[in-house]
Amino acid sequence: MEIEHETGKKGAHTGSEALYRKVRKILESPDVDSALFTGQRSFDERMQDLGVQEKEGVIKWRSVFSKFMMRFLKVQYGVIIFFLFLQGFGVRGFYLDNYIFYILIAGTLVQSYFLIRIIFQYLFSPKK
Repeated sequence: MEIEHETGKKGAHTGSEALYRKVRKILESPDVDSALFTGQRSFDERMQDLGVQEKEGVIKWRSVFSKFMMRFLKVQYGVIIFFLFLQGFGVRGFYLDNYIFYILIAGTLVQSYFLIRIIFQYLFSPKK
């Protein structure tokens, strides 16, 4: 089916002409700004919502991870105190060589220091 153009001629590209007229009509309308930028505004709003969701997720995982690390450090120091108790009182003949015991305590302190440093440097950095 051919539609007569504004010029009065019949042509094969009637679909593209009709589309052209519709676009031209939209562009000439007074509310062209709202017609063109509604999609952009909704996209920006969606991106903000995703950003908020991501930040909420980060806050949740920071909380979970920090609680886990606190429990881990408490258990670790509990084990060291238990070894100290066994070593000090010689319960059931428990004895570690002094060098091994010093290495155990020093290693635990160094590990704890670096764990806490990593937590504060990377997990709670203001950059993220």
